[in-house]
This record gives sequence, structure tokens and C-alpha cells, in this order.
Amino acid sequence: MKTKKIKSQYIFLILIVLFSFSCSDGEDGAIGPAGPQGEQGVNGQDGNANVVSVLLEDQTISNGDTVFEIPELTQEIFDSGFVFAYVTVTGNDFWETLPLSIGGI
Repeated sequence: MKTKKIKSQYIFLILIVLFSFSCSDGEDGAIGPAGPQGEQGVNGQDGNANVVSVLLEDQTISNGDTVFEIPELTQEIFDSGFVFAYVTVTGNDFWETLPLSIGGI
């Protein structure tokens, strides 16, 4: 029984070695000629035409709700847009997404 187990292990090892060498790609052939130019597509609308970036520096944030007046946020943006907000603390090299919860507050 012990001899059968050792033989099985060797056969398994040989199969792994054989399979690892049989996976080589071989040599690549020469690069073929370039294909014909495709048709010009229809001009579409730019997806980032209405991106606005606003940086508020040197702001004080207290525990609880802090409100900032940002005139760039129009009613149209609130109705049909997206607002992503981030905050960092002086000295940090990373930004946190808002809303932010500090210490379970």
C-alpha cells in the first residue's frame, strides 16, 4: 500500500512537469499587414462637458452639520446631476469622501 502511494505521488509529479512544459506558446509569427481604415463614426456628445470642480480652502468644520454656500451648485445640478464631495485635513496626504463620520460622532 505504501509503495502504491509513493508511485502515485511520482506519477502525479511527472504529469505536472509534463503539463507545465506543454503550455509554451512557441515562436510568434510575423506581423500581418494593416487593415483598411474604418468608416468615420457619428460625432457624439462629450460626456464630461459639464464637470465643475470647486475647491474650498481654509474652512473650519465643527462636529455636527456644517453648511457651505457654493454658488456653483445650481438647482439643475440638484435635480438631475451628481455631486461628489471630498475633505482632507491639513497635514494628511489623503482625501475622505463626504459625508464623513469621525469617531462615531
